[in-house]
Amino acid sequence: MNGIISTRTVITRTIQRIGSSNFYQNGQNARFPPQRSLSHLAPPRVQLQPQGVLSLTQQRRCLATGSGAEGHKAPISPHITFYTIYGRPIAKVFLIAMGTYQLLYFFWKKLETMEEQKGKQEEIDRLEKKLERIRPKTA
Repeated sequence: MNGIISTRTVITRTIQRIGSSNFYQNGQNARFPPQRSLSHLAPPRVQLQPQGVLSLTQQRRCLATGSGAEGHKAPISPHITFYTIYGRPIAKVFLIAMGTYQLLYFFWKKLETMEEQKGKQEEIDRLEKKLERIRPKTA
């Protein structure tokens, strides 16, 4: 099955481990279950292989129908596998980077506009003072 374990297999193995445990059978410390790691419940990590690797959707279909991976022989592109696994994180990082860029660009433009307005207002004030000196005061 190439590293794919069905939910039924995981549950069966867990029940067998609990049933064979002497901890619960002898009655000692029955109120306090043993401290155990839950790593035995997790399915084993799937190794990426260039051929014969099933996509997440295909794995779900195989597990749902119970047919398993034995009947599926079509090779899957490594590119599809890569983007199936890493597509969402890459898109998330890309969108966060684009959002950050857009915010920084907006603030940069806002500051630049404020600076230009300040420069234009200073030029207007300077020209008004020059005009008052040149033009005689009329009463």
